[in-house]
Amino acid sequence: MSLFFEREETEDEVIVTHKPYFLYVLLGALLLAAISNNFEFSETAKSVVGLVWLFAIVIFICRFISIRGVQKEMLGAMKSGGVSISGSRFNPKDPMIVRIPKILLSETNNT
Repeated sequence: MSLFFEREETEDEVIVTHKPYFLYVLLGALLLAAISNNFEFSETAKSVVGLVWLFAIVIFICRFISIRGVQKEMLGAMKSGGVSISGSRFNPKDPMIVRIPKILLSETNNT
């Protein structure tokens, strides 16, 4: 189980479910930075903002590294056509789901 996505294989297709939680961390860091830049805060509070940004950057890099293989698989199948995408990138109750028929995956591996 990954923090950023889940990849399931059935007989006919590969299902990739994206989880939106890293976007919430990034949005929180952006809001915190905007608030700290517009209001006068102590040096301790600004240090906390810096740590939150460091945490957000580490999360972003970890997501980029972990989803790299699945992203390559999805992009190859999307070029072939027939990929189904549903849901929302920001909604945890209805996450973005990418369905890739296994026929497309075998075609992209052959080329």
